[in-house]
Amino acid sequence: MTKEEKVAAKEEQKAMKAKANYEKAKESLAKNEEKLAKMKEKLEKSRAKFDKSNTGGKLSPNDVAKLTKKIQKEEKSIEKLEKDIEKLKEEIAEYEEEGGS
Repeated sequence: MTKEEKVAAKEEQKAMKAKANYEKAKESLAKNEEKLAKMKEKLEKSRAKFDKSNTGGKLSPNDVAKLTKKIQKEEKSIEKLEKDIEKLKEEIAEYEEEGGS
């Protein structure tokens, strides 16, 4: 195998790996966007439940703290997932710019 053939084989292998990563990123993006929609829906339900339960100060301070912490945790998870989605979109765009797809 000549040096040129080795370089060509290496480039082809690199391109195949990039294509596989691209496909994986597209799949992950679709799954994460679906998951994000469900998480946002869940957050809205949690907020509505909290607001409904807390009207007129019906909840104890301990319950308010628990529910507030739960809502904050859900918000943080959504933010993290949004960052992951943005990163995947950047990876996909980068591959497409390089002439893949």
